[in-house]
Amino acid sequence: MSVPECVVRNGKWGDRLQDVLIGQGRIIELIPADPGYRFDGLACIDAQGALLFPGLIDAHTHLRDPGQEYKEDIASGLQAAAQGGFSRILCMANTDPVNDCAAVTDHMLHKAVSSHPWGPFLHPVGALSKDLAGRELAPFSNWLKLDVWPCPTMASR
Repeated sequence: MSVPECVVRNGKWGDRLQDVLIGQGRIIELIPADPGYRFDGLACIDAQGALLFPGLIDAHTHLRDPGQEYKEDIASGLQAAAQGGFSRILCMANTDPVNDCAAVTDHMLHKAVSSHPWGPFLHPVGALSKDLAGRELAPFSNWLKLDVWPCPTMASR
């Protein structure tokens, strides 16, 4: 078990207040809030009764990376997700080049892990057709080793 480094106190979980112990970027334990208990040596954040949620999932994002990083890149998109309470995001395939092969997906995943190794986590959505053109299927069997699945998308090039 990890050693707690931080505690979020007085968060509302269901119908009661709870304290959340955090260590190495992960939740260690959820315990009933006890105003008399002192967490000496730990960083403390008082949630003041705010609702506690598990990480949210955004199933439709556009990170523009690769190809249009001047609009947003993977690191800035994941930082925005973290600040909004999202632990996982799915990013659409309309990048440049289109995410229609394992090489582009691998590039995206590498950038995500490099910038945010503890999350939020990136789940690239692969294009079902090459270049999103709708004429030829993308070689999605190559994605299976990356645990990525192709999805039809309304986006076009």
